[in-house]
Amino acid sequence: MPKGVYLRTKSVWNKGLTKETDKRVKELSEINSISHKGKPSPRKGKKNTDIHNQRMKEVLKEKYEDGTYHVWCEGKKLTPEHIENLRISHKGQIPSAKSGGHNFRRYYHFSPLQGIVCFRSSYEYKYALYLEYINELYMYEAFTFDLGNTTYLLDFYLPRIEKLIDIKGKLEETSKLKIQQFRNEYPWDLDILYRKDLEKLGINMKIIISEISYEEATINENLNKINTEKIIIKGE
Repeated sequence: MPKGVYLRTKSVWNKGLTKETDKRVKELSEINSISHKGKPSPRKGKKNTDIHNQRMKEVLKEKYEDGTYHVWCEGKKLTPEHIENLRISHKGQIPSAKSGGHNFRRYYHFSPLQGIVCFRSSYEYKYALYLEYINELYMYEAFTFDLGNTTYLLDFYLPRIEKLIDIKGKLEETSKLKIQQFRNEYPWDLDILYRKDLEKLGINMKIIISEISYEEATINENLNKINTEKIIIKGE
């Protein structure tokens, strides 16, 4: 994995490993203990080379082509037992609908590549439905990019066309600086989409979608179809 780019995956590489049984876990523990004592992280200020970034793209492309990443639920109908196991595995990890005194809508959704994900805005949820409507694979919040004094978490990665997408309701000054810094340091293809851009794709942004709970996302099989029919504006 290239330095400065962090890939979020469902599998956990260090599951069951301890400092006593695995050298990598021990080294990471020592690094974290140093950075937590007020000393700077050894990663701070480090940037990716173009070679690292290109290799990252090639690795991801290979994984989709050889089937390492695939739509595991394609053609399958989830059994009640499977749904219950999903619910148990996410117990205690479902974020609250309230954070910092502000209300945030949560849209839980069963995505083809990642399973249950939680969109934090209706814009992101509607765009995900649009991608599925046009049969475009996506990964949600899969990459975090190191920008030195901060990080940049992108909303969508489209592996088939190797494009990053960030959905914005409005562009604040801090976001402008992040985007500019990202484009200066990384050669990745990035598109910023606003409401008007989503509307040009044929997404009805005026329709209000009710908040979707984790239980609804796992039980109601027709929910995505119903919401897709609401938001997609079909041409003549």
